[in-house]
Amino acid sequence: MSEHDLAGEIWKSPLPSLLDISVARRAGQRGLDEDIVAKDSQDDSFQSISISPSLSQHGVGRPFEDREKARLFMHYIHDLSTWVDVSDKRRHFGTEVPKRACHSPLLAYAIIALASRSLCSIKGTDDSKPSTYYSHALQILIPILGSSTEALNEEVLAAIVILRQYEEMTDTDFGVHLSGSSKLLNSMFSLASKGGLGEAASWIVLRQDYWVALVKSQPLSINLDSYKGSSSFVVSDPECLANLVGYQHYSLARMILHIFNPYLSKPSLDTFRRRRESEQAVLDNFRLLLGLAISNPLVVNASFTAAHALRACGIYLTDPKEQRESLDLLDKLHQRTGWRTKDLEEQLNSQWSQDSCNSAFGHLFAEARK
Repeated sequence: MSEHDLAGEIWKSPLPSLLDISVARRAGQRGLDEDIVAKDSQDDSFQSISISPSLSQHGVGRPFEDREKARLFMHYIHDLSTWVDVSDKRRHFGTEVPKRACHSPLLAYAIIALASRSLCSIKGTDDSKPSTYYSHALQILIPILGSSTEALNEEVLAAIVILRQYEEMTDTDFGVHLSGSSKLLNSMFSLASKGGLGEAASWIVLRQDYWVALVKSQPLSINLDSYKGSSSFVVSDPECLANLVGYQHYSLARMILHIFNPYLSKPSLDTFRRRRESEQAVLDNFRLLLGLAISNPLVVNASFTAAHALRACGIYLTDPKEQRESLDLLDKLHQRTGWRTKDLEEQLNSQWSQDSCNSAFGHLFAEARK
């Protein structure tokens, strides 16, 4: 059964307003196996809504049943979707996904889980609700992934993308959903070239796979042939060009090429000179990449790119002032988005402390960082 069909069994009529708290109050007992009834004597369009046994037995009901979930939904639309929709002028994840979430329990719970996790991280609270919403999404997703190929569509891929973002914001990131989205995209390669939400989600999957490959030093799991028919290669609008020639990505690519230059492994006096030149080139590009993020605080994705670069190449920063600026950038990223950066800050401080202690002037560097 497809996710569309599954949603149709649950919500056969349009949802009332997300902020219509009176409907939720008049709803009957919301037991795990009981129907949720929403009636309004003033509006005939509000019909009773029943939950199919396949979902109600897991405790998965209407996601938008109170103000808290509506607030989480709006937090996703106004704050979180912009991370995903960078370089997408149609803003599929900020416009199309919320519309579909009103009829798709999978998308709805994925959105609510991500938004709840974000707010808990920003506030520094330890709440079980994000995990509960996340669990609801998985209870819907797992049967779909195990069903026929027809059930695997662009909405499923979009939900996996959002759940992958949730996964990235937890303390332990095992890349489970990235693996799932990669396999789904590799088996349905047409999604990356069909336009609309499917193509938009496909580019995000590639971006997520790219960062994991960089941070964990592993090859891409995505089949790049899937993107050959993408409209981004034939349309010349600024948004498509941004996907191809982002200045930060250009700088990061140059850093990686210098770091892994195979000619630097040959034993010779000239190699030592070339190593020094390569290290300086890495540092120059690193400063440019970080500067773009620091000077454009409203572009959240620029800070994400900087954070990934710091995790992979932070050891190249030896100037205490630059180190402090980098840590400040990570702090501000966490404060604004809830993205967990504490472990990265601890790793960087530990590495920088070891490097400074090995120097004859290490005690001066240690004092400068305080």
